[in-house]
Amino acid sequence: MILALPNSSGLEPNYQNGAEIQNKGWELMLTWKDTKGDLSYYITGQLDDNKNKVTNLLGTGPYISNDRIRKVGIEFDALYGWEAIGFLSKSDLTDENVPKHSSSKIIEGRLKFKDQDGNGVIDVNDRVVIGSEVPHYNYSILTGANFKGIGIDIILQGVGKRDGFLRRTGESYGNHLYDWEKDFYIPADHSIFTEHNYDQLGLEPNTNASLPAHIWEPDELLSDFWLKSRAYLRIKNVTLSYTLPQSLIQNMGFKNIRLYISGENLYTFNNFLRGFDPEMTSGIGYFEYPNISKVTGGINLTF
Repeated sequence: MILALPNSSGLEPNYQNGAEIQNKGWELMLTWKDTKGDLSYYITGQLDDNKNKVTNLLGTGPYISNDRIRKVGIEFDALYGWEAIGFLSKSDLTDENVPKHSSSKIIEGRLKFKDQDGNGVIDVNDRVVIGSEVPHYNYSILTGANFKGIGIDIILQGVGKRDGFLRRTGESYGNHLYDWEKDFYIPADHSIFTEHNYDQLGLEPNTNASLPAHIWEPDELLSDFWLKSRAYLRIKNVTLSYTLPQSLIQNMGFKNIRLYISGENLYTFNNFLRGFDPEMTSGIGYFEYPNISKVTGGINLTF
């Protein structure tokens, strides 16, 4: 953060590492093991959480950068933007009682925002903390069983609460048309018809849409409309194995022979965007390499 220096120093204010952040967290782990005859099994569950907040900015701030805010009393780099309350209808455009941006791109189907300060205008003062990309309630489950040499081991891993901020996700260019683009709010007089002739590509007006009007306006992206849950449960690993009995290998020169097949990142249960990994660090979708799924097999030989 930028802190002022005494005038007598003759130096300009500069960046200094003087802020204070408080972190509080907890962790819980439980394990159970048991054996009944030829069957042995185990299960371990782990759950943890950590919360942070800025406690001191030495009298400066808040610091706001695009969709992030650093302010005393709230989480470090909390998501910051407008609260969406629907789409602007055609009648809203001329209704003076409906607060709107001062932008020249106020069109039917654009997001409608809540006027937080009640001054009748949507501006930067109406932005609030809308979410967090910090993962909360991280958990994992390790379980397995073995019966007469046949074993199975399973690892489940996930996050109970985390927001994902979508940033220009799925953006396309050119004169092509993807199916998902039909989900945008598109009135009949939209420029996509009047100027770009997308009707010739099969696009039709849609005022019963799940997404707002497709316009390029940076402010439009900074709202809770574009937040989606990144909570997930992942089948991290499943391993099936068979350990040959000693009666079969005692004359082979081996102490142990184990055959196995293992699958990693087999499936992820989530409500994030299809094709995107909810564990990744942002909702942009590019410049990121997702977790890959793979299946391997082999033999463990112990001499």
